[in-house]
Amino acid sequence: MDGLIQAALAGHGHGLHKHLWKEALQESSLRYGQKVVSIDKDAKVLTLENGHQYQYDALVSTTPLDLTLTWLGKEEWAKGLQHSSSHIIGIGIRGECPHGTKCWLYFPESNCPFYRCTVFSNYAKLNCPADDAKLPTLCLGDGSAPASSDPKEGPYWSLMFEVSESSYKPVNQEPVTLGGTAGTWSDVVRDTLIGAINTQLMKPGDEVVSLYHRRIEHGYPTPSLGRDEVLEKALPWLQQFGIWSRGRFGSYKYEVANQDHSLMLGVECVDNILYGTKELTLAYPDIVNAKKNSELLYLRNMQLHAAPDLPNVRQEPGPFCHRALLTFERKKVPYTLDYIDFANKPSWLQDVSGGKVPVIKEDGQPYMPDSDVIVVHLEEKYPEPSMKSSVPPEIGAKLFPAFRGVLMGPPEELADKQALLISELKAMNDYLEAHQAEGPLFGGHQINATDAAVAPKLYHAVVALKHFKGWELPPEFAAVRRYMAAIQQLPEWKKTDYGEAMIIKGWERHMAHH
Repeated sequence: MDGLIQAALAGHGHGLHKHLWKEALQESSLRYGQKVVSIDKDAKVLTLENGHQYQYDALVSTTPLDLTLTWLGKEEWAKGLQHSSSHIIGIGIRGECPHGTKCWLYFPESNCPFYRCTVFSNYAKLNCPADDAKLPTLCLGDGSAPASSDPKEGPYWSLMFEVSESSYKPVNQEPVTLGGTAGTWSDVVRDTLIGAINTQLMKPGDEVVSLYHRRIEHGYPTPSLGRDEVLEKALPWLQQFGIWSRGRFGSYKYEVANQDHSLMLGVECVDNILYGTKELTLAYPDIVNAKKNSELLYLRNMQLHAAPDLPNVRQEPGPFCHRALLTFERKKVPYTLDYIDFANKPSWLQDVSGGKVPVIKEDGQPYMPDSDVIVVHLEEKYPEPSMKSSVPPEIGAKLFPAFRGVLMGPPEELADKQALLISELKAMNDYLEAHQAEGPLFGGHQINATDAAVAPKLYHAVVALKHFKGWELPPEFAAVRRYMAAIQQLPEWKKTDYGEAMIIKGWERHMAHH
C-alpha cells in the first residue's frame, strides 16, 4: 500500500483515491452501474437488473438491510427499521472564499433548511475549476438573474449543504425556476440559497456559476427503539444463508456508520468469513468508539490503592484466559483472579457469556466477556505500554482449530487438519525468520497483541499433541522453537503460566466429553 500511496502522491495528489482503488482492485472484477434486483438465498444466486446472475459462496452486502429483508420475504422485520433521507446541494461561486479555513459548519437555526454546510473548496484546490477558467454566471446568490451571463474568469469557491428529510420533516421538492440561465430545480435548492444568505454564508449578489442537487433515499439509519430487536434476528438469519449484511445501511447501526466504521465493518466481515474471527465493530460499538483520554492514566494510578475498583478476571487455564492475563501483566494493570469450577458453573456466567471464559468485571461496570473484546478494551483504556501489532491478522489465525482438529477431530478430517497445522506453523516460522533482527517474538523483545493471542494457543498445541499423540514440533520450524523458548523467559509469562500438567488435565476433560 505504501507503494500505491507514493505513486499517487507523485501525481501531486490528483485522483489519489481513484488511483488507490484502481490499483488495489482488478478492473475485471468490478461491475459499474449494474443494479442488484434480487437474491435467491437458498440457491445463493444474485440477479442484476440486466438479467445477469452470479453464484456466490459468501455474499457481503451493503444493500440497505430493509431492502434485503423485503426481497427475502421478511417485510415485517424491514418495517422495524427506520431511516431518514438526505438532500445534497452544491453551489459553486465566483470570487475569493470569505470563510478562511473553516470546513464543517452546523446550523440549528430555523432560518435555513440545512443542518450542515461544508466549505468544499477548502478540502482541495481541484474541487473547483482553475482560476483562469471562464464560466458564465447562472444566477445570483438570491436566485435572481445576473446583469450578465457572459463567461468570466475566477477564482472560485464552493459550498456543499446537507438537508434531512423524513416523515417527521418533509422537504418541499416542487420544481421552481431560478433567474438567469440557472434553469429549473427542486424548491429545496432555492430554499438553500435563501438559507445561505440568512446564515451569512453567501451574499445576495454573489455570482453562482454551478448548482448541484441529489436526493439520497437512505441518508441516515435511525436508531429507533425496535431496531436492535430486528438486528438480533435478521443479521444471524441472513448469515445462515451465507449473507453478511454490513456497512452504513447493511448493518443499520448509526453508531458505527461513519466511513472509518464502515471500512472496519468490511475488514472484520471478511476476516470473519475467512478465519472466523470476531467482528468487534459490529458487536461492540461502545468499545470501538471508546474515547482515548490521558486522564485515564491518572485514574489508573489512583486505583492502585482501591481494591474494589480493580478488574476481576474470572478464568480457567485455557489459551483465551491466558491471553487476557498476559495483557493485564504486560500493561501492569492490577487485578484479582477468580477461577471458575466448570463442573459447577455459576448462573451469572451462563447469562453473561454462555458459560465461556474469560470474563472481566470492573467496579460499577457490567461483566465484559470474550478475550477479543477484553484486550481491545484494555488497549484503549491503558494505552501504555502499547501492545498494538503490525503482524498480519492471518498469522496464527487458524492455529487453534487446526490443533483441535488433529487432537480431537474425526479420522476422515485428520489429514486436512494436519496439513493446516503445518501450514499455520510454517507461516509463523517464515514471519519470525524474516523479522528475527527485531527480536525473537512477534513484538520483538516484548509481548504484543499477536504474542498474547498466539503463544498460549501454541503452548497448548505443543504440550497436548506431544502428550496425547506423541507429536513433536518439527525441527525445521526453528524460529517457532526459539519463539516459545524466549517468551517463556519473560516475567509476564512466568507469572501467568499454569504449567503443562494443567493443560493435559484440561484436554483430558475435553476429550472425555467429546
